[in-house]
Amino acid sequence: MTSWHHRAGATWGPDGENEYDDLMQQAWADRRESPEVRKDTFLAGVDDGIQAHRLWALDAERELRRRGAWQMLTSWRKSQPRPVQINHDGTIYLKSPMIGVGRLGADGKTIFQQELFHLCTFDELREKLRAYMKSVAAYERNIHMAVRLLALEDLAELADGSWTPAQACELLGTTVEQYLLSDEQQAA
Repeated sequence: MTSWHHRAGATWGPDGENEYDDLMQQAWADRRESPEVRKDTFLAGVDDGIQAHRLWALDAERELRRRGAWQMLTSWRKSQPRPVQINHDGTIYLKSPMIGVGRLGADGKTIFQQELFHLCTFDELREKLRAYMKSVAAYERNIHMAVRLLALEDLAELADGSWTPAQACELLGTTVEQYLLSDEQQAA
């Protein structure tokens, strides 16, 4: 397998390849240097090459950014907490251990942030439970509405899957709003 600098170096010309190799030799010259010093030497040389508009330096910077971006992406991903297993009604589910909580900042304003659920205070967990319960109630209303609207397909005898609730209500001599407000269970 050909290394990156050999593939890219084919477009740099002899001077570019020599400058790149010289920089590498400079970075590796002193065996006692730490990796941090070697990296700083190399990066300073690339910066100088960029200032001098050298193609090898622009290619090296692009490759540095790509490799660094991938390393940063994978490092962040590895740092994220793994899902936890939760037993609910005899079924094991995977759940992110993170939940969003609101905390008062030094300025008295609420700051929303992600937190590991097992590091939240009981008060924060109670507040989150209230928010979850509001969401459940909203979903239950939406489910009820969808069930009621789907019942229109059976009530309007000519209706099929291509009809809309508005068309079915028109056939039945009502409006969607009136139908949804009615208390009757009109499903067939």
